This record gives sequence, structure tokens and C-alpha cells, in this order.
Amino acid sequence: MAKKPLIKISPQKVRIFKIANRRGYAAISLNNLTEGTTANQAYARMIKAVKRYGYELPVLAGWSKKTSSIYHIRALLNAQKLNWNLWKYV
Repeated sequence: MAKKPLIKISPQKVRIFKIANRRGYAAISLNNLTEGTTANQAYARMIKAVKRYGYELPVLAGWSKKTSSIYHIRALLNAQKLNWNLWKYV
């Protein structure tokens, strides 16, 4: 049986935010919720979660697990002209 092609979705459909009263970040997209100690980890887990449902999120250039600062992530997003809502607190 042939593999089903994945539907590409925009990173703008992912919302990343700092979890209030807890340590870490969360990402929400397409009825999926993932958590991670860094925003990068939450996004990386979201890539895997949406893949299970037949969607594909791009891996952003300059995005790595070592990037743990929300300010660095905002700089990456601004450099790539993406209009994401990165909230500091819920």
C-alpha cells in the first residue's frame, strides 16, 4: 500500500505559550496539546503529534533543541517574517 501524502500546514496554526503556575511551555494546534521544558521542545513534539493525523509542520531554520530562550525564538520568527502569537503567560 502506498504512503498517504501529508498535508502541509503553516506554522502560524501553532500557538506556543508559557504555562502559568508551572515550569515550561505548551503548544496547541489542530486539537493537539503538547508540553515541553522549552518552547522548542513543545514545537518539536507538536511536529510529531500532527504527523500522526496526516499533517506536516515545517522545521524552522535555526530551530534547535538547544535554543531555550523565548527571546531567541521571537528573533528567529521575526527574521523569517512569520506572524506567530507567542504569549508570555496564559
